[in-house]
Amino acid sequence: MKYDYMCSKCGIFEVEHSMNDDAYTLCSQVRDRLIELNGLEKMAEKEIKASGISLPKKDCKCNVTRDITGGNGFVLEGDGWYKDGYGNKKSSSDDKE
Repeated sequence: MKYDYMCSKCGIFEVEHSMNDDAYTLCSQVRDRLIELNGLEKMAEKEIKASGISLPKKDCKCNVTRDITGGNGFVLEGDGWYKDGYGNKKSSSDDKE
């Protein structure tokens, strides 16, 4: 699931994590997760900045708020589901013939 985390000083950052995971409350937690997701753990701070990936400020201790932004993957499959939301196209007048 994708979430937008908003910090009043650093901006908005999109983070993907499980619905079962607790929401991040601090900007520094969001930064750590983004570093992990982008494989930047072993890079020096100078290299991280040069990567061009948008991250919260290194020493930010602000609280963040979370909004859900992803999850459009709802698909109905199998018998009985129709694209237009209606069932059998047969009208009741067809049954009487």
